[in-house]
Amino acid sequence: MDLSRPQVMGILNVTPDSFYGASRHTTEEGIAERVRQIVEEGATIIDVGAYSSRPGADDVSEAEEMERLRLALKVVRSECPDAVVSVDTFRSGVARMCVEEYGVDIINDISGGEMDGAMFRTVAQLGVPYVLMHMKGTPADMQTNPHYDNLVGEVVAYFAERVQRLRDLGFYTKKVDAYKSDIAKLNSSINLMAQNGCDNDSIYFVYAKAAYDLQPTFASSIGLAQKAQKDGKATEALSYYDKALELASDDATRGKICIKVAQALISSGGFTKGEEFINKAIEYNPALKGAAYWQMAMSLIKAHDLKGAVGYCDLAGEADITYANRAADMKKRLNEAIQQQATNAKMQAEYNEYMRKKKAEEDFWNQK
Repeated sequence: MDLSRPQVMGILNVTPDSFYGASRHTTEEGIAERVRQIVEEGATIIDVGAYSSRPGADDVSEAEEMERLRLALKVVRSECPDAVVSVDTFRSGVARMCVEEYGVDIINDISGGEMDGAMFRTVAQLGVPYVLMHMKGTPADMQTNPHYDNLVGEVVAYFAERVQRLRDLGFYTKKVDAYKSDIAKLNSSINLMAQNGCDNDSIYFVYAKAAYDLQPTFASSIGLAQKAQKDGKATEALSYYDKALELASDDATRGKICIKVAQALISSGGFTKGEEFINKAIEYNPALKGAAYWQMAMSLIKAHDLKGAVGYCDLAGEADITYANRAADMKKRLNEAIQQQATNAKMQAEYNEYMRKKKAEEDFWNQK
């Protein structure tokens, strides 16, 4: 499945009380009709649920949930044997049955592993994609006065903790192993993670390494360059960036790579070489001039060269009006910092001179 573009999931509920009435089907004929409708309307994934998560819904036993799913999955596999099938369940036993007996492709867990402590270990063992969701409480009480002190922060922390637990169980490693001979899937995964801001994540680097070992590509070269840069291995990072430049498809992309190379060089003390790559970035893509100068300023700040950063803030603001305000603000803050550094240095020098004189005086009297 190509996840570089949106995919549509069609819902099939084999329950009498799910959210949406038209999605409910409990007979073989009704299930078959709904499956055909989902496929005809363009969905690429069929999500089957046998336990209603509607607020206030009644509890259903595991045995009954399995019975409903066996009926539905038999029909789905008969009507559309090649369909990508997801099962909506929070129970590890149900998940295992669906994958092992019916070859289900995805487990979709509304509880994020909260309602069955064995779920994470089970999906890690099964090696299938797992949709991790957030919920407070259970379907029966999740809308009863839910409270957050910091909604975004609490939800981010919730997912971060659970993703780490899955990593610790080897969940992602199994998926890389499953993809290791499929360069298209590996590169698709790398690009998807980069597009969603996950290109500083450990699993991103694992995928990049697996892809590069199979066949160096632009995406995997960038991934390994960023990993080496993160680890402080400037020479190694440059070699991967060079490979990415070689494999890049256009000058606009090459310009962005040159900015990354400049950042890596400056962070390791190679200011002159970094400046060369900033100029190369502008040669490849003149429209990057403002961005290139701004990134140079940011890199110099990290390298504690505040005076140099001031100069590049000026250049960024002059080159691109969209950087003018932030460049002016940054320049003001940098000049204040430079002035404070000078004040601190003067005070330190005065203190050192005072201590020198004091010691000289003590030495003089000690000799008496």
